[in-house]
Amino acid sequence: MLHSFGWDDGFMILAQIFALGTGVAEGLENKYGLGYHTWEQPKGSKVPYLQAFYASIVGFAVAMCIVKIAILFQYRRVFTVPVMQTITFYGLIFMFCWTVTSTFLTTLVCVPVAKFWDSTIPGRCLPMLTAWILYVRHLYISHPHT
Repeated sequence: MLHSFGWDDGFMILAQIFALGTGVAEGLENKYGLGYHTWEQPKGSKVPYLQAFYASIVGFAVAMCIVKIAILFQYRRVFTVPVMQTITFYGLIFMFCWTVTSTFLTTLVCVPVAKFWDSTIPGRCLPMLTAWILYVRHLYISHPHT
């Protein structure tokens, strides 16, 4: 296991790429008004701010799911007993399905996507409060508590 590249390593690299993208998006949020009161945001910054915010939401959601998949692959490498292999196998199936579902739900909170930052575009968005409650509930349930 030492000095060998496994699936867990590959998925951690992929998660890091999404995390870096999320960090860049959050930096752009700061540039376009994060931290300012809504009434004090710089003129013309609403659309680029919301675009960066949207990118950070999607990037974070995908990165978190990929990290969980990587951890399950690492468990498969470390714990070779059959019961752990079975548990992690089904955990991987669940996380792959959840990653696809979460990515679609997070990405398509508004259809068309541009409606997220431009309310004049015809289309539909999920109620934001409902979307955030569901998202935070998932984060709370899926993260271990200490």
